[in-house]
Amino acid sequence: MTTAQLLAKPFDRAGGIWELPDVSGCAPAEWLKFLQNYQQALQQVSRLHRNVLLVVVEDSFGLTQLPRRNQPQLAFHRYQQQLTQLDMLLFLSRVAPKADSAIERELYIHTVAALFPADAECALALLQEMPLTPEQITEFLEARQRERSWCSTTELPATNSDDAWSRGVDCYVDSRPIRHICAPAVASLAACVRQAQWLAQVRVLLPWIEQQRWQLLHNTELRHYLRTQLQETPYEKKFGEEPNMRVVKVSDPDRLEPAQMLYVLQRRHRPREGATTYLKSTKLHRKLETLLECRNEISHLSPLSENQIVSLLTVGE
Repeated sequence: MTTAQLLAKPFDRAGGIWELPDVSGCAPAEWLKFLQNYQQALQQVSRLHRNVLLVVVEDSFGLTQLPRRNQPQLAFHRYQQQLTQLDMLLFLSRVAPKADSAIERELYIHTVAALFPADAECALALLQEMPLTPEQITEFLEARQRERSWCSTTELPATNSDDAWSRGVDCYVDSRPIRHICAPAVASLAACVRQAQWLAQVRVLLPWIEQQRWQLLHNTELRHYLRTQLQETPYEKKFGEEPNMRVVKVSDPDRLEPAQMLYVLQRRHRPREGATTYLKSTKLHRKLETLLECRNEISHLSPLSENQIVSLLTVGE
C-alpha cells in the first residue's frame, strides 16, 4: 500500500483530517505526483468518509516550493465534507488574533463557528476583521451574498444534491446536511447573527458564570456566613404546585444559585424603615447581582449586550 493510499483510507465511517506541517523540502514534481496518487486513492472512498489534507504554509517555507492555483497540472475539487463543530473551533482557535481578553476572544470564535460551521474560507475572512459589531457582521454576510450572487430571487439547487455540494450551498456538520447561512432560503441575516451570538454566550459565558459563583464562595467569607445562616434556617427549594409540591431543604452553600445566595443574605439584613443595609453597599452584592442578571438574560434566549459583557467580566477582576 502506497503512502497516498494509506492516508486516503478512512479511520472509520467518518472522515478525518491529515495535517502536513511542512512540505517545503518536497520538489514540485514529487508533490504533484503525490497529489495525483492521493486523488486516485480517494475515488475508492465514499465522499462522506474521505480524509482532508491540511497543508500548513508559512512565509518562511517559501511559496515557490508549492504548486500554485494557476498551474494546470493541479486540479482543485470541492466535495462533500463531514466536519464537526469541534474541528472548526480548533481551526479558528489557531488562526484567531488576540483580543482584549480571553473570554472575548472565545466568544468571537464561537460566534464565527456558529455562523460558518464548515466554511473555513468565510470563517477565516471574518476572523481577520475581528472584532466586529453585530451590525458589521451582518454587513459582512450581505457582502458574501452579493459575491456569490445569492440574492432573494436566485434559484438554488435542492438540499443534499450533488449540485448543492459542488456550489458550496450545502455542507455536512455533525453527520447532518445544513445550508450555508448566506443562502437566500435562510432566515434574516441579522436574526442569524443574534442567534449565533446567543449560542456562543451559552457555550462560553454560562460555564464562566458558574466558575465565578464558585470562586466567590471559596475566596471570600461568604461561604462561612452562608453556612452559618443555613444551619439556623435552611433554604427551601420548592418543586411543583399544591397539593403535590415537593420541598427540599438546602443547608450546603455550594448548592445555592446567585439568586438564592442573595435571598439568604438579604433575609438576615432586613433594613429598618428608612435605613440601608451594609450588604447593599458591598462589592460582593454587586457581583452577585451581575451574575444573576446576566445568567437570567442568557437563560431567556436573549444575548447579552456589549455593555453587559463588560460589566460581567469585571466580576472576575
